[in-house]
Amino acid sequence: MTDQTDDALTDLINKLIDATHEKKIGWAETDEKDTYLYAARNSSILVAGRDTSEGRLRVTLRILNHEGTTVESLSSTWTASLLPGIGGATRGHGTTC
Repeated sequence: MTDQTDDALTDLINKLIDATHEKKIGWAETDEKDTYLYAARNSSILVAGRDTSEGRLRVTLRILNHEGTTVESLSSTWTASLLPGIGGATRGHGTTC
């Protein structure tokens, strides 16, 4: 992923966080445990959290097009504790795409 793409994804994540806190967007639970969906008109965002064997939380954000195909994905590992809804976390090490 290029720096420009990384910057764009970081901006998107910050906007999603702000819009969620301001209750401008809502997240729906999915059939998968600890996985949430925000559906927009022509695309969607899927966020999933999974515990790792090291006691950390692996968070994955996927951008889906209007057909439900993943067009971009971002994953990050967090250490335990404060992510609402998916169990935990203060940001830990390493964001990977």
